[in-house]
Amino acid sequence: MIYKRAAAVLGSVLFCPAVFLLLWTARIDGGAFLLLFGYPLVTAAYFIAAGGVFQKKLGLRRGALCLWMALMGYALCWVFLLFWQPDLLQDWGIVFSVFLLLGAVQVPVWLAVWLGLWVVSLVRSPEARDRAKKRGKMLLNGLFCLAVFTPIMLIALSVKTWLAIKPPEAYADQGVYAFTAVDYELIWEKRTRHHHTTGSNRITTYYVPFYWVTYETADGRWQWQDNKPTQDIGKQAVREGETVERRVLALVDEEGYITIDGAKTVQGYVDGQKLSCGVLIGGSLAVLALEGGVYVLWRRNKRL
Repeated sequence: MIYKRAAAVLGSVLFCPAVFLLLWTARIDGGAFLLLFGYPLVTAAYFIAAGGVFQKKLGLRRGALCLWMALMGYALCWVFLLFWQPDLLQDWGIVFSVFLLLGAVQVPVWLAVWLGLWVVSLVRSPEARDRAKKRGKMLLNGLFCLAVFTPIMLIALSVKTWLAIKPPEAYADQGVYAFTAVDYELIWEKRTRHHHTTGSNRITTYYVPFYWVTYETADGRWQWQDNKPTQDIGKQAVREGETVERRVLALVDEEGYITIDGAKTVQGYVDGQKLSCGVLIGGSLAVLALEGGVYVLWRRNKRL
């Protein structure tokens, strides 16, 4: 039985980097949203399904499986990624930021999973109810503030982004053009980090590399720059003369222009921005509502 449990834990731990690497590859086309929210949701869904089976068939406790997946599984995600793409070591600032952001997004997801399991266990037996009370109290004391703070910050950022979205009337459609990669440039951007400690405020300076590829139309009138994930991909795009179709939107009330995917319209571009903000706001509100509902149930059960 012990070997079966070890195999179950090993398979669950390796499931995490497998999903992570798949979403990391897909993020190039699907955006960072797919990675940031896809990974926590997929691993949480696996934990709910597989955790119940392993606990029933093998006697493997869900708490142990959760720790293995959340700690070892998440760590192996980045180990395998850096072995696969060692060039990312040059982008340690961006990698570390994504590491922290993805870790923060996982907190409310795992919290919702555990609170959901806790609510279910309350209905089953008095013994499970007692265990759930202890675990729930420890979990709430340690993670309640972070779980509430994360969706609130996402809502605030989404609202700020929503208010900054320009209406379709602010753009003048100039048509769709073929843009060809003509130049590659490695740019090191200076960043600063503030360390607030007792009696001092220390500032650390570091540099983050960006692999910019410049695309332009045949007449040289319009240009577009794209930040590639690695240096090799950027050089390859220029070497092969990669061509993409982009729609040019001139700004009506100010100088300048932007380019969007050639298949999109002005209205579709604006609606897409609002949809992204709306999904983040709606998802964050749903998480807050779920946390509030579970908290009310917990308080009501505590008084009984």
